[in-house]
Formats: sequence, structure tokens, C-alpha cells
Amino acid sequence: MKLLNKGKKSTLKGVLLLATISLGTVGFSAWVINGSTEENQNITFTVGSVTGNNLIISIDDSQTDGTVTFDSDGTEGNGLITGDGDKEDLTFKVVYTVTSVSGFSAVNPVNVTYTYSGDFQGIRGLATSNYINADCLNVTNITLNGTDTTINEGVSVKYDGSSATVTHEWTFAWGSVFKGKNPCKVAVGDGEAYTNLITNLKNFETAAEAAMSDKNFKITITPSF
Repeated sequence: MKLLNKGKKSTLKGVLLLATISLGTVGFSAWVINGSTEENQNITFTVGSVTGNNLIISIDDSQTDGTVTFDSDGTEGNGLITGDGDKEDLTFKVVYTVTSVSGFSAVNPVNVTYTYSGDFQGIRGLATSNYINADCLNVTNITLNGTDTTINEGVSVKYDGSSATVTHEWTFAWGSVFKGKNPCKVAVGDGEAYTNLITNLKNFETAAEAAMSDKNFKITITPSF
């Protein structure tokens, strides 16, 4: 897909779409509660690229990891919950390269914006309810200035002449409902988080199914001068 510049200048130079971030299975997986098992979600995505006249953006599929799993962390458990292995994976990653015919500098930086749509709103709802922490989605823009190689937590850049390769990792965490811990790690000393653990975990599963009912996640990445 190509965007054609109209006139002498254009602010929109390219758009990178995470065309699909599909929820695999939402259901019970590796947490064992009185013989039943609990929440698992897998997120996968593919990316299409858009080329503008002055900026080119492309994805490195070989280094991109689009799976997030809210699941058990270990097998010992805490007395109320046990797991069948370390299956938790709260980070997904995108690696993309921006090529600028003008290069990268403080005088002529390239700005990159992120727009989250689809069921990301549902993910934010789970965070508002304190089941998870989704602060990683607060990153909505970065600046490529040819100098800074660490931009935000989880965002790093390697410059090579007219190209900048960005590695962006989004890492979720467990919310205060679970004392910021994997439910397998919530202990007696954690008070209500432990006392209400089974109820909270079941409520989390119900809320997650509702929040991600469309199984549609999209991030639009737009570089511009």
C-alpha cells in the first residue's frame, strides 16, 4: 500500500498496521482450583506495511512476538491455587524499521505515534478494575532523533545511517486485586487478596471474556516529520 504526498509537504508519511491481533482461547488452562482450571489468553498479530515518499516503515516478523498469556507461574502454588508450569507471559514485542531519506537528528526528528483500537479498550477496562496493570499502553508516541537509544521503558532504538530499528516491548502486570502478583504467588499475608483469591480469579475470567469478546486488537503506528 502506498501513500502519495500531495503538495510540497506532508505530515503523514506512513502507517504501520497490526492488521490482526486475535485472541486465541479464553478459558481455563493451568490454574487448578478445586479440580478446575483458570484463565488463559493468547494474542497473536500480523503487520502490514505502508510506504510514503519520504519515510518507509516495515516490520521484522522474525523478531516480533505477539503472544500474551495470563496464566500460572510455577507449580508449587499457595495452598488455594496450583499450576502445571510457568506459562505466564505478559510481554508482547514488535520490531520495526523506519527509513528516512532525511536521516534522523534533533533538528529533523521523526515522530512516531501509536493508536490503540479494538479490544484494547476492554484491556483498559480490566486495568481500571485493577485486575491487571496496563500502564504499558500509556506510550502513545516516541521521537527518533538520531541520538537517544533508550526512549521509554521497553522501547529501544538502533540507528544505522538513514534507518532506525525500533524494538518496542509492551509488558502488562497483575493488578492490585492480586497484590501485583501472579495468583499462584498470592500468600496468606496478602490479606483480602488471599481471602478473596478464588472469587477474584473467577471474576477476572468473566470480565476478561466480556472485555475481549470481539477478539480484535489493532495498533496503528504512524511516523511523521
